[in-house]
Amino acid sequence: MTKTARPAARRPLASIALALCCALAPALALASPAAAPAARDGAALDARAARDGATALDAAKGPAPVPGDWTLGEREQWQKMQKELAQYVSLLNTSCQTTIDVSFDYETFRGKLMEPGKTGLAASPFWTEVTESLGSVRELCLRGGPGKAAVKAKVTKMTIQHAGGARAHKLDKGQLTAVVDPAVAHREWNTKFQEFLKQSL
Repeated sequence: MTKTARPAARRPLASIALALCCALAPALALASPAAAPAARDGAALDARAARDGATALDAAKGPAPVPGDWTLGEREQWQKMQKELAQYVSLLNTSCQTTIDVSFDYETFRGKLMEPGKTGLAASPFWTEVTESLGSVRELCLRGGPGKAAVKAKVTKMTIQHAGGARAHKLDKGQLTAVVDPAVAHREWNTKFQEFLKQSL
């Protein structure tokens, strides 16, 4: 009786796949981005750490103030400032026989007020310039003649702005912008503003 040889047992596909993975693993590791030189890895980690650190610092500062989204302290301060400003505006318009609308560019003053809740000459360094800017325009009217006529003809609105970026006064289509700059000595600021008025009106 002749014995026939048994066919070799077939290996399951799963075991073949496992063997291939084990055989190819070293080559795949060498070709992968993870196998980049250690120096490059270190630089990438340092860059990411610096970026993450900067993001953390930015987050710690909190979001930038939204225009018009004022705190209670800011609203109270500006309300008092507006009330006091109205007295100077009344004097200005009476002397010039005008209806000039005067307002603050509130956002430019944000965070620069020294004593929240107080107004007047001792309240903050810009208030003197605020009143002087109105006083200089009013003085032109009190002198009469061409000065008063120029104010009546060329100024319909006046905006008082903090110097945070802008340093120059401006007169455009009836709107006079006076830039208050506490970094400049009071007398120097006043002289320059008066010179500006003479050249612009």
